[in-house]
Amino acid sequence: MKYIFKKKWLKIFMGLFDFFGRILYFPGWLKKPLGEHPGNIAVLRFDHIGDIINTTPLLRALRSKYKNANIDVYVSPWGEEAIAGNPRVNNIFIVKTNIYKRDIKTRIGLASILSIASIIRKKKYDIGISARGDIREIFLLRAAGARHIVSYGVTGGAFMADTIPEYQFGSHEIDINLNIAKALDCPDLSPETEFFIKEEDMYVRRLFGLGAGKYLVFHVGSGASSKRWHPYKFARLIAMLKDTGLNVVLVGSGSETQNVMKSLSDKGNVVDLGGKTTLSRLGAVLREAVLFVGTDSGPSHIAAALDVPSIILFSGANLPSRWAPRGRNVKVIYKNTSCSPCCSFDCRVKGHPCMENITESEIYRQIRSIIDRP
Repeated sequence: MKYIFKKKWLKIFMGLFDFFGRILYFPGWLKKPLGEHPGNIAVLRFDHIGDIINTTPLLRALRSKYKNANIDVYVSPWGEEAIAGNPRVNNIFIVKTNIYKRDIKTRIGLASILSIASIIRKKKYDIGISARGDIREIFLLRAAGARHIVSYGVTGGAFMADTIPEYQFGSHEIDINLNIAKALDCPDLSPETEFFIKEEDMYVRRLFGLGAGKYLVFHVGSGASSKRWHPYKFARLIAMLKDTGLNVVLVGSGSETQNVMKSLSDKGNVVDLGGKTTLSRLGAVLREAVLFVGTDSGPSHIAAALDVPSIILFSGANLPSRWAPRGRNVKVIYKNTSCSPCCSFDCRVKGHPCMENITESEIYRQIRSIIDRP
C-alpha cells in the first residue's frame, strides 16, 4: 500500500498497522458485499468549502446510479452552506467535529469519533463513503455499522474498507473523488462542480446596489495566511482598474476587506461586503459579476462552479494541479518556488515569494484581457 505521508516513520507505522489489520480481517468475516439496491448511503465530508464543492461531481454520479436511494451527507458546521440546496442529496447532517479544523490543537480524539459514530449508526447505512480516505473516517464508518464501506487506504486502514478505489497520486481532487464513483460503476462521471443558490437570494445583489454585469468581485482573504495576497497589492490593483468604469466588490471577512479599504486612497468605485454575505448570497453576487479574482479559497471554487470568469492567485502551499478550482473560465496564476508545496498554514520563507512574486500589473493585464474581449 502506498501512503500519502511524507514522514518515513508514519509510513512504517501504518504499514505495520495495516499488516496486522489484514491478518485480523483475513477470514473475511467482517467484509460485506455491495448490495444491488442500497437504500441508504452516507457520504462523509467534514473538511472545507472547496473540498465539499469538489465532491459534488461524486454526488451527482451517485444519484445517476442509485436513483431511488436515500443519500445523506455529513458535514462540519462550517461546511453546511457549501452543499445546501443540492438536489442530489436527501439530507444534510451537521456534525460538531474538529477533525479537519485548521488549528491543530482542536482536533478530536477517539472518544469524539465514537460519539459521532453512535449518531450515524441510527440510520443503518448500506453504503458508507469516505471521500477523503482518512483512517479516522473509515474507522468511524466501521464503528457506525455501515454495511459496505468505500474508501481509499492512503492514510492506512484499507483493511476496514470493502471497496477500495484506485487512488491516482498527482491527480486533481475532483478526479480522485470520481474514482469512487467509477469503482461503484456510476454512469455519470462528468467533472463539473455545482453550487446552488437559495431562491430567496437569487437577486440579493440589488440589496447592495449592484447592477448585473457592472462589477468585479475580489475575495481578499483565505483560511490560511500562506495563501493570502497582501492587502496593499489588492488596493493598488483596484486603483489601476479605475479606468474600466466597473465597480469592485470586496468579499471576505470584515477584517480582511477593511485591511484593503485602509490602503485605498480613493474608495469611490469600491463596495465593501466583508462579513455581510452568506455563501448563498455570495453566490448570487458572483453569478452576475463580470469577473472574479481570489486566492486559493472556498469562494474561488464557488465562482468556478458558477462558471464565472475567474483569476485565481494560487500560493505555493498546495499544488494547483491537485487543488486549484477547475472550470473552463478559470485562469490560475502560480509562481513555482523551491519550497512549494509547503502545505503550511503560515509561510516560513522570508518575503512570502510564491505570493509576493505575483504582481499587480500582471493581474491587471489578465483582467483587461478578459473584460476587453469583444
